[in-house]
Amino acid sequence: MRVKLTVIGEGEVAATSAALVAALDLADVVLMGGSDDLAADLNAAGALAEYEPRVIAGEWNDTDGSDIILLADGDVDGAAAQIRDRSPDAVVLVANDPIEVTCHAIVRLTSFPRQRVIGMAGLPEVGAARHRRAVERQGSVKDERDAGWDEEGPPGPWAMSHGVARVLDTIVRDSRRIMRLSALCQGEYGIDNLFATVPVRVGREGIVEIVEVELSEERQSALQRAAGAVRKALHP
Repeated sequence: MRVKLTVIGEGEVAATSAALVAALDLADVVLMGGSDDLAADLNAAGALAEYEPRVIAGEWNDTDGSDIILLADGDVDGAAAQIRDRSPDAVVLVANDPIEVTCHAIVRLTSFPRQRVIGMAGLPEVGAARHRRAVERQGSVKDERDAGWDEEGPPGPWAMSHGVARVLDTIVRDSRRIMRLSALCQGEYGIDNLFATVPVRVGREGIVEIVEVELSEERQSALQRAAGAVRKALHP
């Protein structure tokens, strides 16, 4: 059975993510905020590439039973109510800034378990870090497996969309990859009931586990500072 992805948003992240998912033939796509012209363009591109994308610019009823939701931008409260009522078993990927704060809102408004709300913070920045370090060392990005713990600037829409596609592919294939994403920590890394960017194992159910690894004192301090910033944003 085909996977159904709903993309919520009108901005570049929504459009580029839908385009990449369609091009990779990972899922049928419902655009909530995207135009009929964009849907038609993606379907035409798929026909030329000889795969079978199914992309529509839909209404909320078209999202019923979605397997995966990408919240790229827009009204979080309204989207959460629709997600809760129409796709109660979906995994939600959050790319709507501020990502961790939005993740908390989604958990609160949907009552979804923490495994099924994933913040798209961390993985796109890994790509930026790998590229920077590979250039500095005149090497290959494939050799920079440890990159990404250091802070990078906010990712652009294409880096974010590739991150979305990679997570979606991991969920669809239940491949249990480990990647850095924002997850609700409940004691892991000394962080309690806050979303933080940490290594997680991803599978069909969403986050299968938060993977605790030994961090340097510097990285542990940075992680605690980031968690503190999220706490302050939630409780100013």
